[in-house]
Amino acid sequence: MKFNKYCNHYKFILIIVVVLCGITSCKKFLDKKPDKLANVPSSLSDLQALLDNSARINESSAVFGEALADNYYLTASDYNQYISDAQYYTWNKDAIPYGLPWNVSYPSPVYYSNLALTYLPLVESAPSDAALYNQIQGSALFIRAYSFFELAQLYCKPFSSTAATDPGLLLKQSADINEVVGRASVQTTYDQIINDLKQSIELLPVRSSVITRPCKIAAYAELARVYLSMRDYTNAGTYAKMALDQQNALLNYNGLIPVQSPPIKVPNVEVIYYSYNSAQLLKNDKCKVDSNLYKSYSQDDLRKKVYFNANTGAKAGTYYFWGSYAGQKATWGTFSGLTTSELLLIRAECYAKNGNSISAMFDLNTLLKTRWTTGKYVDLVASDASNALQKIRIERRKELVFRNQRWTDLRRYNLEDSTITLKRIINGKIYTLPPNDNRWVMQIPTDEIIKRGIVQNPR
Repeated sequence: MKFNKYCNHYKFILIIVVVLCGITSCKKFLDKKPDKLANVPSSLSDLQALLDNSARINESSAVFGEALADNYYLTASDYNQYISDAQYYTWNKDAIPYGLPWNVSYPSPVYYSNLALTYLPLVESAPSDAALYNQIQGSALFIRAYSFFELAQLYCKPFSSTAATDPGLLLKQSADINEVVGRASVQTTYDQIINDLKQSIELLPVRSSVITRPCKIAAYAELARVYLSMRDYTNAGTYAKMALDQQNALLNYNGLIPVQSPPIKVPNVEVIYYSYNSAQLLKNDKCKVDSNLYKSYSQDDLRKKVYFNANTGAKAGTYYFWGSYAGQKATWGTFSGLTTSELLLIRAECYAKNGNSISAMFDLNTLLKTRWTTGKYVDLVASDASNALQKIRIERRKELVFRNQRWTDLRRYNLEDSTITLKRIINGKIYTLPPNDNRWVMQIPTDEIIKRGIVQNPR
């Protein structure tokens, strides 16, 4: 279904409270007047339309982690144009807490999924509607878990041995906007995410007719992503395999035309679930690809041309990213969805972490053969599991560049054997972000702290 992102906001009346929500759709249910009791969702099709609102669900991904990571840089002039956002570019400890994406994810995907779950038991349904009923319930659970996980990468510490006491998210499970909810622990936050996803697996169809709707494969893939962030390499590998057993096709980049915009068309055989959003700092005309990252791609690696394009004029000698899986939104949107290529990298890393270097390198080489010029690729070989892991993590960054994964990866690497310090230079001044510094966690918007009386993340 297609939705117009710029329609008016509409009211939904809950059982006792009147709640406001921004609804965008050209469907009959979403076009009704807001002052009528009939606006309460009254059918399964109403609820499906709610979850098919791609502007509020799929296009509200919390991609700000990519803006905090090290795949790009800004010049001083570009930095000065976005000074309010740019304070996050330098990880300024005194930065005013940023309203986005907290104020996008909670009112949109989290709220909409809770609204659907609230009304689902109340609408009429027949035994013949069981498949649709389950699809709606499973989709809502998936969407909520997907959003919670993205928010956790920004507003919570990475999952670690202190998860039981580290402050987590507001785990809202009601459509009542006045519901008082405190911060759960990081442990409870991840438990909720995992439970929602596992429940969704029991309800969703194996595949979806459109990539903006969740499916069983997407739930497997998201669980693999979640467990990887937790450094639970056994479960991450298990769920990556379960997803790949159902969908494992890869794009052969030899068939792409790099000079076309966008070079990667969507949908395609790799995309399992589609989501994206934008961030001011990542706009193509400002965001320049890290020069060392760009140089790390071989000339026979087709990703060098598919992913990057040369700037001209005063910016000559620099490159911008345009190889997004966001399709027509690639010029300004950051794709954060789920793909088979990411799953191969997850499974490869898990094989390596569990000592199986042969299987790890097989998965890695399977992917890279589709990324290099035909006849030019030579299989990578690892001397042991540790060497395999090193190669996989290098290629993971190169494959998933600007897909909102780097920030999460850096946070977990710094909990292991890596000590990665990020660095920016503006007007000759050096800004750094040392491993496990408090600034690896964003601060919650001030108005939320005041309104809800919750604890702020330290600085």
